[in-house]
Order: sequence, then structure tokens, then C-alpha cells
Amino acid sequence: GFVRLSVQRHGDSIMIVVSNSGVLRADARHEGGNGIGMANVRRRLALCNGAASDLEISSADGVTTVRFLVPAAQQHMADQPLA
Repeated sequence: GFVRLSVQRHGDSIMIVVSNSGVLRADARHEGGNGIGMANVRRRLALCNGAASDLEISSADGVTTVRFLVPAAQQHMADQPLA
């Protein structure tokens, strides 16, 4: 099996893509990825990032891929010292 991670900047957002070998369970696919776990992930992304976050799950050819967007950090925030 494998796991792939990709992080790319798209304008004012960062797209994170995680792919791994394996397919979604048939019942998860029919539920549209709306089980309790996915609902929690969607809620956390929305709480942390507002409407700017987006989550997409797909499964094809034996590979499951999860994509989500988060806002890119503003330069002035990156310059702040860590507490």
C-alpha cells in the first residue's frame, strides 16, 4: 500500500491532497462521506477556516483521495514569534 501527500498553493488558499491505496466502503460511498467521522472533520475545518475550507473525497481505480482547502497564512502572521 501507499500514502501520498501533496500541498499546493492555490491563490489565497492551500490545497492539501492525501491519497492512499484502498477504496471507500460501499456504505460510506452511498452515504456521501457524511458519517460521524466525516461530519466531525467538516465541522472542524469550518470552525477553523470558515467558508474558505472545502472537503472532497473520491475513490477510483483502487485509490481513495481526500482534498481540502485552508486559507494561506498571511505574511505578517508568519513573522510573529511562537508563544
